[in-house]
Amino acid sequence: MAEKLFSGARKMAVFVDPNCGYCKRFERDLVTVKDVTIYTFIYPILGPDSNAKSRDIWCSKDAAKTWRAWMIDGVSPAKAMGKCETGPIERNVALGQKHRIQGTPAVLFEDGTRKPGALPADMLKRLLDAGDAAEDAPARCLPRKPVPLAGLQQALVRDLPVALQKVEIAWLSRSNRIEIAG
Repeated sequence: MAEKLFSGARKMAVFVDPNCGYCKRFERDLVTVKDVTIYTFIYPILGPDSNAKSRDIWCSKDAAKTWRAWMIDGVSPAKAMGKCETGPIERNVALGQKHRIQGTPAVLFEDGTRKPGALPADMLKRLLDAGDAAEDAPARCLPRKPVPLAGLQQALVRDLPVALQKVEIAWLSRSNRIEIAG
């Protein structure tokens, strides 16, 4: 899912579980951030109920709206009835496992820096404003090439996880960074 707040000039991706309390707090803080496009990857790793909620959210008429209603307002998603393609959620899980995302929320910035946990809004704004989220990263290495999320920007809200099949994500050894190249 992709959500554009105001101009959406800055970009970030976040792996989140629908039953993660820290993710809910993080979502509430995201509302205060301006001029950012947020690519949300539903990443149900906290148990069977996370899988069920993820399916209910993904299969709803408007997944982004249902996600926000659940994460911010506490409105439970309606149970998904009938057939629904959950392959994108399964691909999100495979992608997260491949890149050792072991907790949620996991935040990825345009420059490839990865930060774990629910970053406070002021820190998130500072990292986005700096244009280089790696300043505060405990480990650092130079990327092989620029790391734009621009290739993902064109994807439609429901097609974003499918678009990831075409995006190469390479783990840069011994660092907190991953490289996203379109």
